[in-house]
Amino acid sequence: MLRFRSLQICRGLAAALVTLYHLGGAIAAPKYFDLPLFAAPFHFGVAGVEFFFVLSGFIIALVHGQDLNQPKRLPTYLRNRLIRIYPVYWLIFLAVYAVAHATPGLRDGVPDDLLVLLKSLLLVPQDPLVVGGSGAPVLIVAWSLQYEMVFYACMALAILDLRLALLVLGLGAVLLGACPLIGGTCGLLPIHAPRYFLLFAGGLATAWLSQRAWPVRRPLALAIWGAALFLLIGLVQNALNLGIGQAWGLGLLPPVARTLLYGACSMLLIFGLVRAEAAGWRVGGSFFVLLGEASFALYLLHYPLISLLCKVMRALGLTGPLGATVAFCAIFLACIAVAIAFHLWLERPLLRLLRGGPRPRLGAALARLVRGQAKEGAHAGEPELGR
Repeated sequence: MLRFRSLQICRGLAAALVTLYHLGGAIAAPKYFDLPLFAAPFHFGVAGVEFFFVLSGFIIALVHGQDLNQPKRLPTYLRNRLIRIYPVYWLIFLAVYAVAHATPGLRDGVPDDLLVLLKSLLLVPQDPLVVGGSGAPVLIVAWSLQYEMVFYACMALAILDLRLALLVLGLGAVLLGACPLIGGTCGLLPIHAPRYFLLFAGGLATAWLSQRAWPVRRPLALAIWGAALFLLIGLVQNALNLGIGQAWGLGLLPPVARTLLYGACSMLLIFGLVRAEAAGWRVGGSFFVLLGEASFALYLLHYPLISLLCKVMRALGLTGPLGATVAFCAIFLACIAVAIAFHLWLERPLLRLLRGGPRPRLGAALARLVRGQAKEGAHAGEPELGR
């Protein structure tokens, strides 16, 4: 499997950011520790999802860019995509649903409507104003996978017929344009925030730019700038959320502006890292690479784990700022450990079984990516949205 170690590390860190975002919110919730300050430091952590979307567009373009207008390659594309998403998602979804449905205090929080459940299992977009608050009941973080599946469907159409895909995308853009710009539920699919599709487009653009033969003298510096700006925007967002800046008439970052800013930083970070690795930069950090490989499991598991473990910590008598700090650290480490264990003992063997053998190496994709800058021995993997 094609693996850029630096991108694996980034997606692991992005999944950890999303975990910290939800964990801070849980600690701050009145039903647990009622300490709002814990939600502040990592409030921008939700931007990890925006990084995932850019990364997903980049990788799909890299791996399947040569498949466009090649209908014979569609079955392989669909098989690879569906195997990578559905089995692990179904396993976690059904486990969480079974536990919630068997627990009296949680039973009311999961749907009994068979159509809603079927759509949830198939990751069909559902209106977040009607279903589960995020459009994804049971596993609320699965809303992002709904966007991912729409993107996969668009790529499948482009593999079948690129002109038809462009026509459909054009019509879709017109439909979305008839709604409030990049916000609100619109069109045939109840997509609540279509601005996120700009991030997939950013990933496609990053892959296209990376394939140009333009010399990049200091690619690692570009990546550092991308990461630094990403964090800077996060700090600004946190400050604005806390009300800092109101004296100067500053409000919250508009959703579209936030998405575009995080997307641009993610594009710069990905472009720089890939070019740096292709030029011979070697990346260490084996644990963080493993965390990246387990990021899909971490992304799906962390929310129900946080809910469960917060209840456990309260039952153990932890209270106040000190108890909340202990609970915060313990729950975060537990989420990481459970995700890695799940990846090693369940996810990896399951995918190996379903694929029926080793995946082909995609060194050719790396060679195309940098037009001669790639060196022998560069690592190959498939860092996608938690996948």
